Amino acid sequence: MIMSIFDEKILEGEIKGEIKGKAKGRIEGKIEGEIEGQAKGEAKAVVAILNERFKSVPRPIHKKVEAIREQRDTSKLLSLVLAAATCKSIKDFQNALN
Repeated sequence: MIMSIFDEKILEGEIKGEIKGKAKGRIEGKIEGEIEGQAKGEAKAVVAILNERFKSVPRPIHKKVEAIREQRDTSKLLSLVLAAATCKSIKDFQNALN
């Protein structure tokens, strides 16, 4: 089958669009993965610091930290890492958590 120049240009545009779309999808996926990994690491750090400092972390705190991780709120998680490291008590941490 012989294609016209017009048909070739359309096909070429479709192929370029598909390649761009796939590249964009890979980049977006990589960024999402990095954010998820950061959130997971920060959430683990919060719990580990609290466990080390206070020997016991109440279940509601675990649940709240996990909910923040699921939202991928890395700025809140980072502030919680700092709060876990500097709070005077679990109650103080709970106040920072709310």
